Amino acid sequence: MIDSGSDVLRFEGVSHAFGAERVLDDVSFGARSGELLCLLGPSGCGKTTALRLAAGLEELQTGRIVVDGLAVARPGVQVAPEKRNVGMVFQDYALFPHLDVLGNVAFGIRDRDTEARRKRAFEVIEQVGMRRFADAYPHTLSGGQQQRVALARALAPKPRLLLLDEPFSGLDARLRAQIRDETLNVVRETGTSTVIVTHDPEEAMYMADRIALMNAGRIEQIGSPVELYTKPVSAFAAMFFSSINRFVGRVVDRQVSTPFGRVAASGLAEGQHVEVLIRPEALHVTRTAGSPAVGAARAEVLSVRTLRRATLLHLCCGDIDGTHVHARVPGRYDAAVGDQVDVAVDRSLAYVFPLDAASATSRKP
Repeated sequence: MIDSGSDVLRFEGVSHAFGAERVLDDVSFGARSGELLCLLGPSGCGKTTALRLAAGLEELQTGRIVVDGLAVARPGVQVAPEKRNVGMVFQDYALFPHLDVLGNVAFGIRDRDTEARRKRAFEVIEQVGMRRFADAYPHTLSGGQQQRVALARALAPKPRLLLLDEPFSGLDARLRAQIRDETLNVVRETGTSTVIVTHDPEEAMYMADRIALMNAGRIEQIGSPVELYTKPVSAFAAMFFSSINRFVGRVVDRQVSTPFGRVAASGLAEGQHVEVLIRPEALHVTRTAGSPAVGAARAEVLSVRTLRRATLLHLCCGDIDGTHVHARVPGRYDAAVGDQVDVAVDRSLAYVFPLDAASATSRKP
């Protein structure tokens, strides 16, 4: 479905191929005014190609692209990148090595005299915290500083649309989190409509108002981070955001059996082969106390891994043919290898999808 009215960017039936390889297949979506939309997906799914088409760096083959109400690309029409009112931050930042920070930021500002360009450049340099580096050259800056300069350069002309192509991928984990947060604050402060490309689900969940999840050149699902995480429309969407516990079975009386009891399978045909996907945090682990409660399974702790904000347990449900599962427990969970625990499931985080032939052969339980 295509959003309309307040969309700053709109893709309408866009397809694109490089030689015989189709990288975008009838893609339609809208990026709303003032929102941050994330194009998320695995490598090769077409997200960077979509961004380059929006920027005008690739010539459109099929469909239509609209920026701020103007059709900037359709068959026979290709508006030049500099006339699209679009700013872009590249993955490698693409700063000009022969220009200092001020020169890089001022480069894209047009239709102003020299003093006005200089004043505007200083405004955005200040906004990204790089004022004292105005005379520095790119090779003297750290990766995080270069990213700030690239962001300032893209924002300097006051574009209606900002495009970011995996802008944090070259930074280490600690710096990535810091620069990501700073970038988000600057984008929110300016109110600039933004589309960011990433393959990192956590990054998308943190930054985006909405996520367009891509798979093999198509939009798999689009919605808020909460919608995509809690209401996935496919096994691909469910598995992309976290590790998963997977079971296969058949629909009987609109339900399917799992080691933790029966799960609703409404809308699926009686006798149909299905897969049940359960997120690790959906497994509730408690100390053993007599017989397991109805819908719970007795399990043995195989390993305990303490993460920053959670504990990951690797469990073996010995009474059920040695089924192995993973549970993620908030905070620190005091357990030892060999402990017996009871495991129940939050059915709101259990998803049932038809088991197709490819799933049956490539995802054995």
